[in-house]
This record gives sequence, structure tokens and C-alpha cells, in this order.
Amino acid sequence: DTNTDFDGTAKYDRYREMRERDSAIAGMFQILEQPYLSAHWSMEGDSDELTEWCSTVLFSPPDPQAMRWHRLLEHILRDRQYGCYLFERIAAKDEDGRVYFYLSPRPPDSIAYWYLDGIRIDHVTQEVTRDGHSYEQVDIPGEDLVHFVHGGEANDVEGMSLLRPLWFN
Repeated sequence: DTNTDFDGTAKYDRYREMRERDSAIAGMFQILEQPYLSAHWSMEGDSDELTEWCSTVLFSPPDPQAMRWHRLLEHILRDRQYGCYLFERIAAKDEDGRVYFYLSPRPPDSIAYWYLDGIRIDHVTQEVTRDGHSYEQVDIPGEDLVHFVHGGEANDVEGMSLLRPLWFN
């Protein structure tokens, strides 16, 4: 892209600004997201005990850091706005000692570097704020990432936002 407004992570600021300042764009995203967010979600499985446990982890997670399904889905759907969205898989244990995983969002504007091994993400470097003022870089291995991408081709890990064609040069 030759437009410098979309260099590096600057594009995410533009996309956020477009959604926040333009009611037509905000409305477009509400129309696109509403069927997913208003749907009744449930889980089925072969074992009632396992199904109940998985439903609890997804819909009412025991770990306060874990997102409930509706909030997680809101983040997943942001791949339409930004072109991609990442989550880190975090391991935790419930009160019975069973290990489960939850997804913690890693917004694309916080990713400083993408490292690819062919078309696979080897790892990313995320810039995180520790005390509200200083940034620290943290590497996240690819095997711990869940990556949602909209549009894009082959090894284009950042995808294509629905908003990119709407930006006036």
C-alpha cells in the first residue's frame, strides 16, 4: 500500500477512528455483527459431563482473567475491522485441578513484529504496557496463538480490513 496512513500499525488507528467517528461505518459493523452476537450459543458433545464442563469454561469461565463467550466473540469479529485479530492460548486449572485453556486477546495494533516460517506464524513480538507508561516487548510462540484473518492472500497475516477500500486518498 503506497498510502503512508496505512504503514505499520498506523492503519489500526485509522480503522478505529473511522469506526468511532462515522456513524454509517459503526452501523455497518453493527449490522454485520448482530446475527452472531444475538444468536443463542450452546455446546453439544458425546459426554454430558465433558459438555457441561466445556460449556462452563466457555460461557462461565472459572478464571476471572478469561473472557465469557459473548465478549470473546466481539473480539473475534474485530478481524473485519482490522483485517486480523490474535488471541493467546493461556493454560489454567479449575478447582478440581483439570487443565483448560482460554483465549486472551492480543490486538493487532500491539503486535510490533510478525515472524513467519513460510505461511505459518513462528512467533510474534507484542508491545505491552507494564505500568501505564513504559512498553515492554514480549515474544509469543506461534503454537500459542489463535489467528483470525479477513481477506488477504497466502502469507498476508494482517489480512484486509473491510474499511480499507473506504479510506479516501
